[in-house]
Amino acid sequence: MFTSERDALFDMMAEIMLRPEPEPVAAAAEPTPAEVLEMRKREMDLKEKELSIQLEMHRQQLEAERQQREDERKQQAAQLEAEGQQQAAQIELQRQQQIAQRQQHEAELELRKAEIRLQEQRAADELALRKQEVDRQRARDDQQSERETSLASQTKRYGDILKHVLPRMPQDPGELINFFDTCENLWTLYEVPHELRAKLLLPLLTAKAKSLINRL
Repeated sequence: MFTSERDALFDMMAEIMLRPEPEPVAAAAEPTPAEVLEMRKREMDLKEKELSIQLEMHRQQLEAERQQREDERKQQAAQLEAEGQQQAAQIELQRQQQIAQRQQHEAELELRKAEIRLQEQRAADELALRKQEVDRQRARDDQQSERETSLASQTKRYGDILKHVLPRMPQDPGELINFFDTCENLWTLYEVPHELRAKLLLPLLTAKAKSLINRL
């Protein structure tokens, strides 16, 4: 709009400047007062138009400068707003990244805790199984020891060891001393407990001796 108005003013000013001068009046003819007044009036109108054109051009120049400053201000404001939005977006992106990193770290920490708990549970289960196995083995050992230390088991064990070693009781009374000495020596040799010796001796007695003991 300002450009078209300025062009129109330029055209008007050019028209005034190119307007032909009035033909000179012959020197002999003196202008009348009315003609002098009319000439002065035309000059004043011309100067007034020129001044009006200059003022309008100055006004348009000021308006163009104001509009330019306004456009620059708007452009700077838009640029500042864009930079602010970009900075805000970058800050938000950094915040989201920090949140994601923190969540990932927490997830890795929870996973590590779960692995540690699982390892501890496996270790506890393995320890419990070992303890149960030790308890079972101890029970078996106790049972075995009890069997080995019981009177019946000891009697059987020593009876199996000595059944082919101990002599049978002789019929001749004169040989009884030698028989008992042999038994004592063998019991000592094989470390037979004293409470088992009488039981181990019973199968070696003669029928008469067994009958006599049964009567007691």
